[in-house]
Amino acid sequence: MIVKHRRYWHRYRNCKIALISPLKVLYKDVGWEKLSKRRENHKIVQFHKMYHKKTPFYLSDLIPGRVSNSHRHNTRNSNNLLSINCRTQFYKTSFLNASIQLWNSLPVDTRENPSVSIIKGFLQKDKLIIPNYFNIGNRNLQILHTRLRLKCSNLKQHLYIRNLEESPLCSCGLVESTYHFLLSCDKYNIIRQNTLFQLDIILTEKTLLWGNDTYSIQKNDQIFLTLQNYIKLSKRFSWYFWTHYVIYRMYNDIHLAI
Repeated sequence: MIVKHRRYWHRYRNCKIALISPLKVLYKDVGWEKLSKRRENHKIVQFHKMYHKKTPFYLSDLIPGRVSNSHRHNTRNSNNLLSINCRTQFYKTSFLNASIQLWNSLPVDTRENPSVSIIKGFLQKDKLIIPNYFNIGNRNLQILHTRLRLKCSNLKQHLYIRNLEESPLCSCGLVESTYHFLLSCDKYNIIRQNTLFQLDIILTEKTLLWGNDTYSIQKNDQIFLTLQNYIKLSKRFSWYFWTHYVIYRMYNDIHLAI
């Protein structure tokens, strides 16, 4: 798991992505759940073990009774657990009380199933799965591809939005947006003709950056590799490769000196 997270984070390590890209887009790109959501899932799993007597008795005994035990009426929430009266907000958000609220929001058949794998599968059913083609190709080109996808690249518009550039205009006179760089800038017409236009698809910014779920894995692999080749041939971000080359040489020189 740590190795997997390191591989994903490597694409963002050279830019303050959390500050300059919307978190919603970042979560979508790496396929991570919010920390609050992961905490809720861990609470539910632990509470499931307590509810089905899979923990020591001093934990299982903390489970309150059902609503149906407090009256004889057949109500819609009769299978829910009784809430705990709380005088303070701090106690209201504590593990036990918060877990009861989460537990009552689950379907009854999921709650009553004693299998831990069932409850974990239910909690993970809507988790976003990142396609493998997000990690295809050269690592440096992957990083540049990701920066375009998250709008935190060295394009003039991306820098201008963050007050890092005086003008968003390309040298051709138009706004240097992601779409402009990929599909419309006249400076890259020949490169575009030899790379992107060779793809047998309808070229859109979204498809080039994110892929298309309706295409096969092989087709999406081809799209990503072709786009990365276009980025390389355009030499628009050649400073990035030169910087990494210098750092690499400096690291080797220091390592040999030691």
